[in-house]
Amino acid sequence: MYTWLVVLHLLGLVVFLLAHGVSMFVAFRIRREDDRNVISAMLQLSAQGSRMLYLGLLLLGIGGLGAAGVGGLLLAPWVIASYIVLAV
Repeated sequence: MYTWLVVLHLLGLVVFLLAHGVSMFVAFRIRREDDRNVISAMLQLSAQGSRMLYLGLLLLGIGGLGAAGVGGLLLAPWVIASYIVLAV
């Protein structure tokens, strides 16, 4: 079970980072566009990326907390540090 939770955690990380990539692409590309239809399509793409970002964050949290719980590491210093980084 621990291995599958770690895989879920890493899958969430990949989805989270890819969704950030989509948002960054749109943020830099939209400045050069003049066509309203293209801008609208790019904003819709960014909105879909934001939804995927939250899905990735959810998978990241479930997998990470689940793996830490199964492994008995919920109070390990590096796990507590990750809670603090997430909160900040």
